[in-house]
Amino acid sequence: MLKKQIPFFAMICLLVCAAQSLAAQTKTITLGGKNGWSNLSVMDSVEFGTGRFGYESVLLSNDEHRVTSETDLLISFEDGNITDKIIRLEGQGLLPRLYFDKRELILPIVPLGFESSIKFKIKNEGYENEEISFQFESYPQCVLPIEFNWLEKNHTIGVFKNELKGEVKMLTNKPITFTTKLIFFDKEGQQFPITVAGT
Repeated sequence: MLKKQIPFFAMICLLVCAAQSLAAQTKTITLGGKNGWSNLSVMDSVEFGTGRFGYESVLLSNDEHRVTSETDLLISFEDGNITDKIIRLEGQGLLPRLYFDKRELILPIVPLGFESSIKFKIKNEGYENEEISFQFESYPQCVLPIEFNWLEKNHTIGVFKNELKGEVKMLTNKPITFTTKLIFFDKEGQQFPITVAGT
Protein backbone atom coordinates (compact mmCIF):
# COMPACT_ATOMS: atom_id res chain seq x y z
CA MET A 1 0.00 0.00 0.00
CA LEU A 2 2.81 2.41 0.90
CA LYS A 3 4.58 1.75 -2.43
CA LYS A 4 1.45 2.84 -4.32
CA GLN A 5 1.13 6.06 -2.27
CA ILE A 6 4.72 7.24 -2.93
CA PRO A 7 4.29 7.66 -6.75
CA PHE A 8 0.89 9.29 -6.14
CA PHE A 9 2.42 11.72 -3.61
CA ALA A 10 5.32 12.48 -5.99
CA MET A 11 2.86 13.20 -8.80
CA ILE A 12 0.86 15.58 -6.55
CA CYS A 13 4.11 17.42 -5.60
CA LEU A 14 5.07 17.81 -9.26
CA LEU A 15 1.63 19.20 -10.12
CA VAL A 16 1.77 21.70 -7.25
CA CYS A 17 5.26 22.87 -8.31
CA ALA A 18 4.14 23.23 -11.93
CA ALA A 19 1.05 25.20 -10.88
CA GLN A 20 3.18 27.56 -8.76
CA SER A 21 5.63 28.20 -11.59
CA LEU A 22 2.77 28.89 -14.00
CA ALA A 23 1.13 31.27 -11.53
CA ALA A 24 4.38 33.18 -10.90
CA GLN A 25 4.75 36.23 -13.09
CA THR A 26 8.05 37.71 -14.12
CA LYS A 27 8.15 41.48 -14.28
CA THR A 28 11.01 43.22 -16.02
CA ILE A 29 11.92 46.79 -15.18
CA THR A 30 14.34 48.48 -17.58
CA LEU A 31 16.24 51.45 -16.24
CA GLY A 32 18.42 53.77 -18.28
CA GLY A 33 19.04 53.39 -22.00
CA LYS A 34 16.94 55.27 -24.54
CA ASN A 35 13.97 55.56 -22.20
CA GLY A 36 16.04 57.23 -19.50
CA TRP A 37 14.84 56.76 -15.99
CA SER A 38 11.13 57.25 -16.59
CA ASN A 39 10.26 53.97 -14.84
CA LEU A 40 11.20 55.42 -11.45
CA SER A 41 8.04 56.80 -9.90
CA VAL A 42 9.77 58.37 -6.87
CA MET A 43 12.71 60.60 -7.80
CA ASP A 44 13.59 61.87 -4.30
CA SER A 45 17.34 61.97 -3.65
CA VAL A 46 18.11 61.20 -7.30
CA GLU A 47 20.60 63.43 -9.12
CA PHE A 48 21.77 63.32 -12.74
CA GLY A 49 25.38 63.93 -13.74
CA THR A 50 28.24 62.78 -15.93
CA GLY A 51 29.97 59.51 -15.15
CA ARG A 52 33.62 58.50 -15.30
CA PHE A 53 33.59 57.88 -19.07
CA GLY A 54 31.43 60.87 -20.01
CA TYR A 55 28.10 59.04 -20.08
CA GLU A 56 24.97 60.25 -18.34
CA SER A 57 24.84 58.83 -14.82
CA VAL A 58 22.34 58.74 -12.02
CA LEU A 59 23.39 59.28 -8.40
CA LEU A 60 21.16 57.60 -5.84
CA SER A 61 21.22 58.72 -2.23
CA ASN A 62 20.74 56.16 0.50
CA ASP A 63 19.31 58.67 2.97
CA GLU A 64 15.71 57.79 2.44
CA HIS A 65 13.64 54.65 1.90
CA ARG A 66 9.95 55.04 1.11
CA VAL A 67 7.69 52.22 0.09
CA THR A 68 4.46 53.29 -1.61
CA SER A 69 1.63 51.39 -3.24
CA GLU A 70 3.49 51.76 -6.56
CA THR A 71 6.73 50.20 -5.27
CA ASP A 72 7.60 46.99 -7.10
CA LEU A 73 11.18 46.68 -5.90
CA LEU A 74 13.20 48.63 -3.34
CA ILE A 75 16.96 48.35 -3.82
CA SER A 76 19.05 49.36 -0.85
CA PHE A 77 22.43 50.94 -1.61
CA GLU A 78 23.58 51.03 2.00
CA ASP A 79 26.42 48.98 3.38
CA GLY A 80 24.80 46.00 4.98
CA ASN A 81 23.02 42.81 4.21
CA ILE A 82 20.16 42.80 1.76
CA THR A 83 18.13 39.87 2.91
CA ASP A 84 14.67 40.40 1.47
CA LYS A 85 15.40 40.38 -2.31
CA ILE A 86 17.77 38.52 -4.57
CA ILE A 87 18.27 40.10 -7.97
CA ARG A 88 19.39 37.81 -10.76
CA LEU A 89 20.49 39.49 -13.97
CA GLU A 90 20.89 37.58 -17.19
CA GLY A 91 21.90 38.70 -20.64
CA GLN A 92 23.48 37.57 -23.83
CA GLY A 93 25.87 39.63 -25.88
CA LEU A 94 25.46 39.78 -29.61
CA LEU A 95 27.78 41.29 -32.16
CA PRO A 96 26.03 43.41 -34.75
CA ARG A 97 25.69 41.81 -38.16
CA LEU A 98 24.23 42.16 -41.63
CA TYR A 99 22.12 39.52 -43.30
CA PHE A 100 20.30 39.26 -46.62
CA ASP A 101 16.75 38.52 -47.74
CA LYS A 102 18.13 35.85 -50.14
CA ARG A 103 20.53 33.00 -49.39
CA GLU A 104 22.40 33.57 -52.67
CA LEU A 105 22.10 35.76 -55.73
CA ILE A 106 21.57 33.73 -58.90
CA LEU A 107 21.35 35.95 -61.95
CA PRO A 108 18.60 34.91 -64.40
CA ILE A 109 19.69 33.41 -67.72
CA VAL A 110 19.25 35.85 -70.63
CA PRO A 111 20.40 35.86 -74.28
CA LEU A 112 23.90 37.17 -75.01
CA GLY A 113 24.02 40.96 -75.19
CA PHE A 114 21.09 41.41 -72.79
CA GLU A 115 21.42 42.60 -69.21
CA SER A 116 20.66 40.19 -66.38
CA SER A 117 19.97 41.61 -62.90
CA ILE A 118 18.75 40.65 -59.46
CA LYS A 119 17.61 42.90 -56.61
CA PHE A 120 18.00 42.07 -52.93
CA LYS A 121 17.94 43.63 -49.46
CA ILE A 122 20.71 43.99 -46.90
CA LYS A 123 19.21 43.84 -43.41
CA ASN A 124 20.49 45.12 -40.09
CA GLU A 125 20.76 43.31 -36.80
CA GLY A 126 22.38 45.37 -34.08
CA TYR A 127 23.99 48.34 -35.82
CA GLU A 128 22.93 51.75 -34.54
CA ASN A 129 24.41 53.84 -37.36
CA GLU A 130 26.89 52.21 -39.73
CA GLU A 131 28.04 53.09 -43.24
CA ILE A 132 28.34 49.97 -45.39
CA SER A 133 30.85 49.46 -48.21
CA PHE A 134 31.30 46.55 -50.63
CA GLN A 135 33.63 44.79 -53.05
CA PHE A 136 33.52 41.69 -55.20
CA GLU A 137 35.81 38.80 -54.35
CA SER A 138 38.76 38.67 -56.75
CA TYR A 139 38.20 36.25 -59.62
CA PRO A 140 41.55 35.06 -61.01
CA GLN A 141 40.30 33.57 -64.30
CA CYS A 142 39.11 36.85 -65.82
CA VAL A 143 37.46 40.17 -65.10
CA LEU A 144 33.80 39.41 -64.51
CA PRO A 145 31.23 41.52 -66.36
CA ILE A 146 29.20 42.15 -63.20
CA GLU A 147 28.55 45.24 -61.15
CA PHE A 148 26.75 46.14 -57.93
CA ASN A 149 24.60 49.26 -57.60
CA TRP A 150 22.97 50.73 -54.53
CA LEU A 151 19.30 51.44 -55.14
CA GLU A 152 19.42 54.21 -52.53
CA LYS A 153 21.66 57.26 -52.14
CA ASN A 154 22.45 56.72 -48.47
CA HIS A 155 24.48 53.59 -47.63
CA THR A 156 24.07 53.93 -43.86
CA ILE A 157 22.16 51.28 -41.97
CA GLY A 158 20.98 51.56 -38.39
CA VAL A 159 18.12 52.07 -35.99
CA PHE A 160 16.11 54.37 -38.26
CA LYS A 161 16.95 52.61 -41.54
CA ASN A 162 16.92 48.88 -40.97
CA GLU A 163 17.59 47.73 -44.53
CA LEU A 164 19.35 48.80 -47.72
CA LYS A 165 18.43 47.79 -51.27
CA GLY A 166 20.95 46.76 -53.87
CA GLU A 167 21.16 45.25 -57.34
CA VAL A 168 23.70 43.04 -59.10
CA LYS A 169 23.85 43.33 -62.92
CA MET A 170 25.66 41.36 -65.61
CA LEU A 171 26.03 42.15 -69.32
CA THR A 172 28.21 40.06 -71.63
CA ASN A 173 28.53 39.19 -75.31
CA LYS A 174 30.45 35.97 -74.57
CA PRO A 175 29.15 32.82 -72.88
CA ILE A 176 30.31 32.72 -69.25
CA THR A 177 29.53 30.80 -66.09
CA PHE A 178 30.86 32.00 -62.74
CA THR A 179 30.42 31.92 -58.99
CA THR A 180 31.90 34.65 -56.83
CA LYS A 181 31.17 36.52 -53.62
CA LEU A 182 29.94 40.04 -53.03
CA ILE A 183 31.37 41.13 -49.68
CA PHE A 184 29.92 43.93 -47.55
CA PHE A 185 31.99 45.63 -44.85
CA ASP A 186 31.28 47.74 -41.80
CA LYS A 187 33.66 50.51 -40.66
CA GLU A 188 35.68 48.06 -38.55
CA GLY A 189 36.22 45.75 -41.55
CA GLN A 190 33.89 42.95 -40.44
CA GLN A 191 32.85 41.02 -43.57
CA PHE A 192 29.40 39.80 -44.62
CA PRO A 193 29.59 37.83 -47.91
CA ILE A 194 26.83 36.63 -50.19
CA THR A 195 27.36 34.24 -53.13
CA VAL A 196 26.69 35.55 -56.64
CA ALA A 197 26.31 33.09 -59.53
CA GLY A 198 25.54 33.60 -63.21
CA THR A 199 25.44 31.69 -66.48
